[in-house]
Amino acid sequence: MNTGTACIHLTAEERHAIGVAVRGAACHDATVQAMLVARLLDGNAADARALRKAIALRDWVAVQRSLHRIKGSAALARCNTLVAAGKSLESAAGQANAAVVNTLFPRYTAILKEFNDTLLALRPGQGGAGEHDLDAFPSTNLK
Repeated sequence: MNTGTACIHLTAEERHAIGVAVRGAACHDATVQAMLVARLLDGNAADARALRKAIALRDWVAVQRSLHRIKGSAALARCNTLVAAGKSLESAAGQANAAVVNTLFPRYTAILKEFNDTLLALRPGQGGAGEHDLDAFPSTNLK
């Protein structure tokens, strides 16, 4: 995570657990870890774009699909806060409840950004948000 970034949703313990999980999944191999982190970040970025589009179109099946994919990445890395937030959004999408989806979406994007920032900090020798930054994924209310 970048030094000046405030983490308001993920605790220090959860960020530590994410690091342990990613290092373990990579069998403590720095090259494999870098590849895994890059894959998770790339997948999260693509799924976040798809999620934003699906919400705008009120395509609830696509919303659930994108959330499920991100939730899988979060579960692999033991980011329970993001998993729980994804479940809430999935439930609202399953009920086609646009008002609840729009209410929960900004918090979800903030948690996803913190998760991605935590992953970025696990890249050996790298620390910038670059192409995986969620600035292109604003947390404005979608109607």
